[in-house]
Amino acid sequence: MDLVMFFLEPARFVKRLTDMAIPLSQKLRLQCTFTGAPKMFFTWYKDGKQLYASYRYNTRIIDNTCVLECLHESNNETPGKYSCEVSNSFGTDICHANITTVTEPARFEQKLKDKKVAMSKKLKLECTFTGAPKIFVTWYKDGKQIYASYRYNTQIVGNTCILECLHECTKDTPGIYSCEVSNSYGIDICQAEVTTVSGPARFVKKLTNQSVLWGQKLRLECSFTGIEKLFVTWYKDDKQVYASYRCNTKVIGNTCILEYLRECDEDTPGKYSCEVTNEDGSDICHALVTLATGWLTNLVS
Repeated sequence: MDLVMFFLEPARFVKRLTDMAIPLSQKLRLQCTFTGAPKMFFTWYKDGKQLYASYRYNTRIIDNTCVLECLHESNNETPGKYSCEVSNSFGTDICHANITTVTEPARFEQKLKDKKVAMSKKLKLECTFTGAPKIFVTWYKDGKQIYASYRYNTQIVGNTCILECLHECTKDTPGIYSCEVSNSYGIDICQAEVTTVSGPARFVKKLTNQSVLWGQKLRLECSFTGIEKLFVTWYKDDKQVYASYRCNTKVIGNTCILEYLRECDEDTPGKYSCEVTNEDGSDICHALVTLATGWLTNLVS
């Protein structure tokens, strides 16, 4: 009996179209779900006129779901009353949705960020935006408009604004860079401070030789400069030193620190080295650490 009822089931919607407000920058997509005995027929309408698959629309069936996709971004012709009709030999059902468009002002989704760049590198800035077309993009440096030229390349890839300097950084590179996006509904601007740094990692205060007493705890320090991202490695007698129960390694600001967590003993003396590296270069400095004999003299006395 159930099988007979299935084959006699009229076409009907179990999930209908719903009214929707869509930004002008998006593509409209409508879907509704149906049930009913085969053979099913489907028809889409807009404002009472039948829609056909074309360069503007794509219609398809995915399992029990009717889908209408607009192949272009919404515009002033998109709003209207959309309808989907399903039918079989035992009945017909139809559902509707009122579609409106909303104005979407231009705005940034990912803004520019302050940046440090090596003198040996080329500056590249990126930010992403959203908003209803037509979007206009303008770049500035220190308040003055930047144009595509032998110095700069400006482009838009998808929703990403890109500014590329075509030459390595110079003393003229630092400054406040701004990007402005605008459309008929609004405007947004973001900015970043760009500074230049000497590129390769190098030490500005190197390790110095030390003579430590028995019972003291060894502490070594050196300071560096260079563009991020920097990596610091310590060595003793050319073998890498790792943070452990014996020693601690850390970086505070631009200072590398090696601290022994236990008092000095016969294993402490040796050649200690600190190496800093980044993508532009590396530097290394050394110190000889010896044990002083002052405690022995005092003991004999």
